[in-house]
Amino acid sequence: MLFFLPIFLLALTALAIFWFLWLAPRLKYFWLMAFLGTALALASILFWKARSPFTISLPSWMPSRLFDYAPTWQVDDISWPYAFVLSTIALATILTSVARNENHPAIWAGSLALTALGLLAVSAGDPITLLLIWAGLDLVELALLLRSGTRNGGINPAIRAYGAQTAGLGSIIIAVVLQTAQGLPRTLTPEDNLTGLFLLLGASLRLGILPLHPPYRSE
Repeated sequence: MLFFLPIFLLALTALAIFWFLWLAPRLKYFWLMAFLGTALALASILFWKARSPFTISLPSWMPSRLFDYAPTWQVDDISWPYAFVLSTIALATILTSVARNENHPAIWAGSLALTALGLLAVSAGDPITLLLIWAGLDLVELALLLRSGTRNGGINPAIRAYGAQTAGLGSIIIAVVLQTAQGLPRTLTPEDNLTGLFLLLGASLRLGILPLHPPYRSE
């Protein structure tokens, strides 16, 4: 499917970089691999616009009588600009790393993996899909922060940041439970104020708006 093409390109490139870092750490083509993978992903996102708006749904989870849910993504005039900007930032980061004299293939691969999950997050069509993608983002980000923290002699900021993000996930879970209990459709545009409040709180925690002094690493 066209929708999954940029995600596949970014994820495959990240895995290839990690693989070759393990097999041939002295390889000189890591930057080229990262650049080509990101550039092709950005070009694929441009094709999203030609078909926008459209919705992609995977098969429903079984048994449906217990919990009827199908992961859904939506590309429209709201999600597409976020996806385009996110991919452009990733490409700019790879390009400018040469000017900054930075050569960190593992960081490039981590950035590509986070970008792939970010594309899935900004185009999520319902709160549960967003929740699952955010959980995946948290695990990847935590692994990268713990790796950096262990190398630099401290992991407490990474743990505190993960705690704030987990609280955001919990707020989204409450919003989903409220929608389900009221028999309302599980959407990102709730009909009642209480559900909207929990969604807003979850987004604020996830984006670092709350707490006011977020415990994220300055690096």
